[in-house]
Amino acid sequence: MDLVVIDLSDLKGIAQRAKAAGFEVELREPDYLDPLGGVVDVWFEDQLVQVVNFRNSMNSMGGELQPLARDAIQQAKQFLPGSTTIRVVGVGHLIALKIAAWDERTESAKPVRDVKGLLAANEDALEEARAVCDRFGRTRGLNKKLKLFADAGDAF
Repeated sequence: MDLVVIDLSDLKGIAQRAKAAGFEVELREPDYLDPLGGVVDVWFEDQLVQVVNFRNSMNSMGGELQPLARDAIQQAKQFLPGSTTIRVVGVGHLIALKIAAWDERTESAKPVRDVKGLLAANEDALEEARAVCDRFGRTRGLNKKLKLFADAGDAF
């Protein structure tokens, strides 16, 4: 599960509260070149929840992920009836963001597992991901990942 915030101070507060509650927590603050504004990893048993800040206030250019992240947040759907603060990013945007993260952090296996899981769990995921990737210049990255999956025997 990934959660999104839009301010570094919110991210730091979440990390502090999660640590105080006894969770294993890692806060990764951004440097000025980071496309993201920091990430907090929170482990609950064997599950990882990532809290991501899409706005890096130290990067005045905003980074190349900003248009995609902004669109994902704007298109997010209400999660709970009556909730105005909890919204869910659609699977197409989520896969496109994971593809972008995979491109940025090739040493991490998490985006690989996430993309595979999202594609396997939702029959419309590939079509939605293609549409978002096409709009935000991530089609080549998506096709490259799909070829890697096909070479490994996974078909979507």
